[in-house]
Amino acid sequence: MADSEELTILQKAFQKHIQLFKKSASRELKWKAGTINLTIRHLKQCFTWLLEQKLIPDNPAKEIKYIPENRLQPKWITEQQERKLFAELRLLLGNPKNMEKSFGNMQ
Repeated sequence: MADSEELTILQKAFQKHIQLFKKSASRELKWKAGTINLTIRHLKQCFTWLLEQKLIPDNPAKEIKYIPENRLQPKWITEQQERKLFAELRLLLGNPKNMEKSFGNMQ
């Protein structure tokens, strides 16, 4: 078997192992996508370094894809929640003059 053929087999094996890692980390370990992606990123960086040092002929992690992440969007309070918040503050702090004493001039 030629070296390039062996490398292709090793790359495919590595990629299968990474796919298994992604599934088991998500399902069994309950890791979030960001944690799995960070681990994959570190692996890719290690293989890139090995390639740059000429310790390996090719980067088997190059084709590994990241898991899509659900990024949380900022949430804003509704007008009703805002009114309730200010009502609670008024009850807690009393009249506006007391607010100035408590917080000072916040401008």
